[in-house]
Amino acid sequence: KTIPKISGAREARLKVIEGQPPIMTGAPQACPFRARCEYRHDPCDKVNPPRRAVDGQPVGHGHDVACHWTAPAALAVTEVAHA
Repeated sequence: KTIPKISGAREARLKVIEGQPPIMTGAPQACPFRARCEYRHDPCDKVNPPRRAVDGQPVGHGHDVACHWTAPAALAVTEVAHA
């Protein structure tokens, strides 16, 4: 929601994420974005979510997420054919 698209029409301004960014001076014990996330729930306050691949590439080599909210089914990436 906060990453701009470089192609296509400019439809709207980027969404502002309220609050302060996380302080990353040490390893987080919980999700570092929990105070700013609209999808926050109980695990976010207790465990820092691990990174998971979402495109079949190894973590760190493609697209990945680090979020408790994302369900495995939601991580499936579908290739879209363009006509």
